[in-house]
Amino acid sequence: MFRVNYIENYIHLVIKAYQSIGNGSHIMIKKEEERRTELVEAMRSEKGEFNITFPIGYEVGEKTKRMDICCYLDGLKENNYICFECKRFLKTTITKSHFNKEYYGEGISRFENNEYSSCMPEAGMISFLETGNMDKLKKLMEMKLPEKAMDKRYEDCSLRYSFCYVYRTMHRRKGNNHILSIYHILLDFT
Repeated sequence: MFRVNYIENYIHLVIKAYQSIGNGSHIMIKKEEERRTELVEAMRSEKGEFNITFPIGYEVGEKTKRMDICCYLDGLKENNYICFECKRFLKTTITKSHFNKEYYGEGISRFENNEYSSCMPEAGMISFLETGNMDKLKKLMEMKLPEKAMDKRYEDCSLRYSFCYVYRTMHRRKGNNHILSIYHILLDFT
């Protein structure tokens, strides 16, 4: 069964892995797949610090979709995992339309529609900022996340994780009406 501290450990792991990636990598503009792979490799290297023993995979399939990062919680039950969907932002894509189409349409909505993490109450979204201004991305998230959330608001979790920026939104799953908590982690690679 899912325990709340699992999501906490994985969020801390994502942040630690991001911080362990060298500055040389930050100055290179990379594709989403390259960033995701780089982050997963760093997560695998750092997971022991958080007492995480189960595998962390990427590009794992569920139904017809491919999940970006899949953190397994049980060696025997394949549906016990925390999924992190990744989205890339560039200077020209820090826009409402990109948020609606990519971040929500190809990200958040997949959780709401039970395409990803259908058995879990927690999930995550990771934003890779490759070019542009983090303050602009932060403002976009703070404006758009409440529009998509069940209660029309977001929670700023930055202090809890000692990292800017981590947000949380609540969503209702279609079909079964279960509540889902999604954590949003913004990573600056500029």
